[in-house]
Amino acid sequence: MRSLLGKKPLRKRCYRGLLVAGILSLSVQSVFGATFNVMDDPIFGTAKTTIEAYARARHAKGVNNFCVLGQLTEDRGKSAWIIWRQKKEIILWEGQNLVSTRPRRLIKLDKDVVASEAKLHGSSYLVTRQWVRDLISECDKAGLQAVVGPKG
Repeated sequence: MRSLLGKKPLRKRCYRGLLVAGILSLSVQSVFGATFNVMDDPIFGTAKTTIEAYARARHAKGVNNFCVLGQLTEDRGKSAWIIWRQKKEIILWEGQNLVSTRPRRLIKLDKDVVASEAKLHGSSYLVTRQWVRDLISECDKAGLQAVVGPKG
């Protein structure tokens, strides 16, 4: 079975800390630290309508599947990762209107993902396959699943 990355899962797991975009420190205990239910939050509670508007603005066709994982940052701020399965993208959502304000972080799974931390070469933009697998796994367990269908 192939993942979103189109690769078979690696057998060796890598749990060393990783700094992503200068805002998230990942640790051995929990890759994504404390998470929160986006639907219970006054800002992120608009997740479904935000995703629908964003998908339509990006001219999504057919049925599109999303997962949204709310995350508390180290400074107790909030953000969310949106996994767009059909577009093979991971979007950092910080509560803004995604149609009018571009996300600060947009990870394209077909070009912004490398095999290991050694391949990051100090990049603050690239992420590892393991990081992506861990995010998808956590989102599938604790995130909001949303489907945007054809407009009609």
